[in-house]
Amino acid sequence: MDFEIKDDVLVKYHGIDADVVIPNNVTTIGKGAFSDCISLKSITIPDSVTAIGNYAFVSCENLETIKIQKGITEICEGVFFDCIKLWNVKIPDGVTKIGKCAFAGCKKLGIIEFPNTLTEICEGAFFKCTKLWKVNIPESVTKIGHWAFRDCRNLELLILPNNVEIHKRAFTGCPKLKKDEIFN
Repeated sequence: MDFEIKDDVLVKYHGIDADVVIPNNVTTIGKGAFSDCISLKSITIPDSVTAIGNYAFVSCENLETIKIQKGITEICEGVFFDCIKLWNVKIPDGVTKIGKCAFAGCKKLGIIEFPNTLTEICEGAFFKCTKLWKVNIPESVTKIGHWAFRDCRNLELLILPNNVEIHKRAFTGCPKLKKDEIFN
């Protein structure tokens, strides 16, 4: 059995498939459930899933695409940390928070789509996403944390809402952004 499931929680994935669809009876993906799963290339998370544990997909070095259905309200700490081939992410409606280091080290991530329900981008959320070139922060976001976009070297287009609280080091190491465009 590829999926170890206890009380509707996917505790661990033991398979080697490249394309994985989480079963509809799962409500939670547990902490580290797919960690270091190097065969994984794509993951589909159904709307039955309402929570993804910290570091659930950490170091899935071949993971390229994720499809998250509605149901999730938070992208927790380090969920996709060091998924170095992840390149396109659409965060679904309903997500209000992107946790600490959630996408840190996703070096091929060039595009990220945020929902209008998002209110907070936490510390280091997109740290070292070196291919990220465009970020459009929705009006709903009220806070961008410390080092949220640190070392996003190719980030050149940033659209910010008027009343967002930005930590002064949120965009450190983004040489293509002009400081006066961020803090006006």
